[in-house]
Amino acid sequence: MAMNWYYFFSAHLDPARSKLASKLGFAPLPGATGPDGKRPRYVGVGGQGVSISAYSTHTDEAWKFLEWFMSEEQQWKWVAGGGKTGRRSILEDPKFLNATPYNDRFPFSMSLTKDYWHLPEYSRLLAVYQKYVHAALVGRISAQTALDRCAQEHEEILRKAGYVKQ
Repeated sequence: MAMNWYYFFSAHLDPARSKLASKLGFAPLPGATGPDGKRPRYVGVGGQGVSISAYSTHTDEAWKFLEWFMSEEQQWKWVAGGGKTGRRSILEDPKFLNATPYNDRFPFSMSLTKDYWHLPEYSRLLAVYQKYVHAALVGRISAQTALDRCAQEHEEILRKAGYVKQ
C-alpha cells in the first residue's frame, strides 16, 4: 500500500516503468478516528490553485486568462494531457470517470480536499520539507530524523503564523 498524488498515478500504470502495473488498485485515503471519537476525512490531492494577486496591475488580463483556462473546452484539453480539474461538469462526465482506473475516485477525493499547503506560509513549509527529505534521500540523516525535524520546524512556522496554539 502506498500514498501518492493522483497526478502521478499514470506512471505507475505504465508496464515499461512499473513491474506492478497490472496489480494496482486505487482508493481514496481512509481517514482516522480522532481523540474526540469523530472521523474526519481530508485529502490533499496535489497541485496548487491559481489566484490573482491583489497587487497585480493586470487583473483584467488575469481574469480573462482564468475564464479561458477554466472553460469547459480548455479543461477537457487539460484533462486529456493528464491534468485534473475541479470543474463539476467534467468530474461527473462518464468520459472523464472512465478514462483511467482512478478517475472515478478523484471527484470524491476533491470533495474532501483540505490542503495545508494552500497557506501563505506554503513556500517556507515546502523549503523545510525539501531540505530534510533531500538530506534523508542522500543519506546524511535518517528518514526518522528528517521527519522529526520537518515536523518541528513546520510546527514552529505554523505557531508563529497563529495556526497552532502553544
